[in-house]
Formats: sequence, structure tokens, C-alpha cells
Amino acid sequence: MSTNSTLDNAAESPYPAWAISALSLAAIPAALAKKPGVPSFFQCAAFSAIFGGAGYVTNTGDAENGAGIATGMTMEHEQR
Repeated sequence: MSTNSTLDNAAESPYPAWAISALSLAAIPAALAKKPGVPSFFQCAAFSAIFGGAGYVTNTGDAENGAGIATGMTMEHEQR
């Protein structure tokens, strides 16, 4: 019997980081239109690329560093 929890399995999957990457990418049109409450184009593009990279790192088998990149960027995003 496996002792991995659902959270452990999610941490070892690239899909959560890729989902955040896709959401940041989807916000680019609103950023270009300068809608209130939406980050700038540069922030949307940069966070999309970084979260995409975190998902890639996780997908290559390095779940600890992939999760670390995603966590660090999430904390940085919340400070802005």
C-alpha cells in the first residue's frame, strides 16, 4: 500500500505548474488592454514562462526543485 497522499502526488506532477502557466498566459490579452486588477504584460509573460519551466523541471523527474521553483515564484507573485 502506498503512503503517498493526494498532495504528495500533486507535488510530483507537472500539471499544477503548467495550469498556473496557462492561466498567466491567458491573462495576457487583459494585460495588453490594461484592465484593472490584471498584472502587466511583462509580469504575465514572465510568470507564464517561469511556471512552465517549473513544470518542465518536475516532468524531468526533479520534483523537489520543480516544486521549489513553483513555490518561490508563487511567494514572489503574492508580494506584488
